[in-house]
Amino acid sequence: GGSFVLHLQDPADVQEMGWSSSGLVGEIPTEVGQLTGLEDLSFHNNSFIGDIPSSLGNLTNLERLLVSNNDLTGSIPGSLGNLTEAHQFSLQNNDLTGSLPTQFGELESLEILRFNSNDLSGEIPGAIGNLENLRILVGHNNDLTGAIPEEFEGLVSLEDLRLYGNSLDDYEEGALATQADLDQIRLDNNAFTETEVDLILADCADSVREFEDDRVVVDPLDLTGNAPPTGDAQDDIDTLEDAGWEVELD
Repeated sequence: GGSFVLHLQDPADVQEMGWSSSGLVGEIPTEVGQLTGLEDLSFHNNSFIGDIPSSLGNLTNLERLLVSNNDLTGSIPGSLGNLTEAHQFSLQNNDLTGSLPTQFGELESLEILRFNSNDLSGEIPGAIGNLENLRILVGHNNDLTGAIPEEFEGLVSLEDLRLYGNSLDDYEEGALATQADLDQIRLDNNAFTETEVDLILADCADSVREFEDDRVVVDPLDLTGNAPPTGDAQDDIDTLEDAGWEVELD
């Protein structure tokens, strides 16, 4: 692989930079932040190391940021919250640490947010609930803690939610009761109590009752670390199945 060195005479004129699967190594140059006309930045599937440059927050015309499948470290810069034209952030499969930036709540155009398979920790910012256009939220296999926040009720366009394999241990009632288009939920392998499981299943049932061909994957066994659900939890599973959903107990 080769390192990436940037030398441009008119950086503001560049609209697309596609270097996926190019065998690139080294750090992402901070000079990329000078490409203020950039609309598409794809560094997916290389061997980049180091931080995501905070200078990428200058790319206010950017619509797509793909830096997944690298060896990036450090925290996600809050400056990415400046990219209010962005439709997709793919940050997955790196070694990113720290918490999710509260500034992500300013990404009003965002439809796809993937940050799974990193080493992210801390609580999910309630500000993410501001993203009313968000369709896909994938953040499994990190070390996120705390609650699925009540503000998630603002994610009215959500279709796919995958937060399994974290350390979430709380659920704020109503957070998942407003997403009429929700197709998939994966919340298994967290630290929810049976009470939270009951609330999650009840809210999901309320939001999808009219949809007969959709599918939800909720795993009460792994959610709680205890025996398969009984009582109220089983009643909620029955409600989902009566609504036409397939509930898988992995």
